[in-house]
Amino acid sequence: MTSYNPNFWNTIATFCRELAPVSGALLDSISETAAAIERAGFESQSTRKHLEASQVPMLPPENSMTLPEQEEGDMR
Repeated sequence: MTSYNPNFWNTIATFCRELAPVSGALLDSISETAAAIERAGFESQSTRKHLEASQVPMLPPENSMTLPEQEEGDMR
């Protein structure tokens, strides 16, 4: 729906004029951030694949480990 209120269009024009000087830098920053996030995700996947390929032994979960001083039936 089109508005015929001149104040509306003046407000939009003013907003655009004020935003124009910073919009380029803002878009560049957004682009750089997106690229950094994408690189980090790629590096993370690459590192994970490298670790899996080198067969790094995984530790068992803590709750499945028994301490050497604990014997079966010992509920400290």
